[in-house]
Amino acid sequence: MIETPVDGRSRSRWGRVVLLAPLRHRAFRLLFAGQVVSDLGDWLDILALLALIAYQWRLGATALAALTMTMLLPSAVVAPITGVLVDRWPRRHTMIACDLARAALSLMLVWAPGIGVVLAVVLARSIFGTLFSPARVAAVRLTVPADDLLPANALSRLSVNVTKVVGPGLGGVLVALVGLHGAFVADALSFVVSATLLARLALHEPPRDGATAADVATHSTAGRWLRELRVGIGYIRRSPVLTVAVGAQMVEMLIVESNDSFSVLAFKGLGMGEALVGLAIGCSGLGNVAGALTLGQWGHQHRPLRLMGAGMALVGSIEAALGGALALDIQSSANWFPALVLGGMGFAAIWVPYSTLIQRETPPELLGRVYSTASALYTAIGLAGLPLGAVLVARIGLGPLFALTGAALLLAGVVLALWSRGAAPTYIQKQVS
Repeated sequence: MIETPVDGRSRSRWGRVVLLAPLRHRAFRLLFAGQVVSDLGDWLDILALLALIAYQWRLGATALAALTMTMLLPSAVVAPITGVLVDRWPRRHTMIACDLARAALSLMLVWAPGIGVVLAVVLARSIFGTLFSPARVAAVRLTVPADDLLPANALSRLSVNVTKVVGPGLGGVLVALVGLHGAFVADALSFVVSATLLARLALHEPPRDGATAADVATHSTAGRWLRELRVGIGYIRRSPVLTVAVGAQMVEMLIVESNDSFSVLAFKGLGMGEALVGLAIGCSGLGNVAGALTLGQWGHQHRPLRLMGAGMALVGSIEAALGGALALDIQSSANWFPALVLGGMGFAAIWVPYSTLIQRETPPELLGRVYSTASALYTAIGLAGLPLGAVLVARIGLGPLFALTGAALLLAGVVLALWSRGAAPTYIQKQVS
């Protein structure tokens, strides 16, 4: 494990609070600052895209669904391929190149004449995202010691959710002041700022196996490249902890995606008006922020798989209770806001430990392939949950759907928490011993 040297002054400044411990490493500070700027720009961009499609072009649900699918498909289809490249290319250079490419693509949205061009640009940008994300996850592994991985991932989750709360509001102000095109320009600038910060990042790259990146594209190394493509799945299968973690994420994504699209209908069924629906979504985001803060400070005291199981059980119990209220037609909307905050904390308890496990259980030289393969597996199963949920709603109704899926997630979480008590030694522990 490569640790970043820490001087006494930076340790005394950042080391008092466990959540802030990763920030004592200069490399991580640069990486995290770039993420915050980029996350904020992404939320400005998403708001502008939705406004462009729904309000300016007056397109309907089909166009909006196509936008969502275009954003998600590369993670399910392209990610295993780009994972091979991430393990072959220098992580810092990969992230910088992806940021600059996405900046150029975001600028292209300013002149997009129709939905076809928008979808093509978003697809290309999402593909570059499948290169950037595993490179960033691998870079985190290289910028902080193992003990700081959980708070580092908590800070990452915090960035995503704080910008999710702040970004749309800022985006609305920006759109009102300079129009939709201004939001696209702001997103492009956020990628440039991120690339500038990453250019100052010094990473001690792990040794690389295999041929050069240029060889990947040649026909003579196609067989070797395909073998490397299977390395991600092979490594996950050989690690009991990773197998269970990725399997748990697949179960969680299948269940959550089967009912998530109907959350607005569920809120409506509880008697919430349009304004209260926005507040409900905000409560979930607030819970995510609170969960990330809590995990970053105290999560290191517990096993990651146990935290994941507890998070799944918490989310499942709330969804099951929601389904029961819908089935019994109990309209008590105000009472659900604290529960939604707890649900957000549950999701943080699932995702922060999961990211930490991937980083801890995987050698640095394989992180790109393992992370991308795992992402492809749970994204693909999540996409399958969308039509499954629609079929179940039509057959059994909205309340029974939430009750059934919530109970299934609760059961899965309990099983995962119990299994974690006898989990095998981690990769880091093996390295130390």
